[in-house]
Amino acid sequence: MEFLHDTETWIAVGFLFVIGVMVYKRVPAMLGTHLDKRAAAAKPKPCLPNTSAKPPRRNTRPRPSSARRVPKPNGSRSRPAPD
Repeated sequence: MEFLHDTETWIAVGFLFVIGVMVYKRVPAMLGTHLDKRAAAAKPKPCLPNTSAKPPRRNTRPRPSSARRVPKPNGSRSRPAPD
């Protein structure tokens, strides 16, 4: 009966006692219902689509490889042609 004088034994007994009381009082069920109510209150309302806005433009044709965008030369930064 040496284990009854061990501190860790009584800590384990106390821990199991507290867990048993919590299960007896149905604390996990109370937490579950409380969290379910909180989640239902935080659920966003569905948004209605805006019918007055134009739909996004889609480019259905691929751009040819020769039609690349070339940056326009800036007049202040352009260098004169070499002689």
